[in-house]
Amino acid sequence: MLKALVIHDDQHKFSDLGDVISVARAEGQKLFHTSEKVKVIRIFECDNYYVVVVSFECGCSEAAGVSGGK
Repeated sequence: MLKALVIHDDQHKFSDLGDVISVARAEGQKLFHTSEKVKVIRIFECDNYYVVVVSFECGCSEAAGVSGGK
């Protein structure tokens, strides 16, 4: 599943893109209601904000209790 996040930087708090990636992953985890890893797919930099596309693959078959071919 893909989602786009808009991260504002009005006060220029981010020193580099690593900060933006950290915020995007944390916000993505909140958005997808998970504590698992969220991938950052793409970052678009604009004047005072970033548009970040994040992805999360929900391992639904594992959650449903499906065994791996046994």
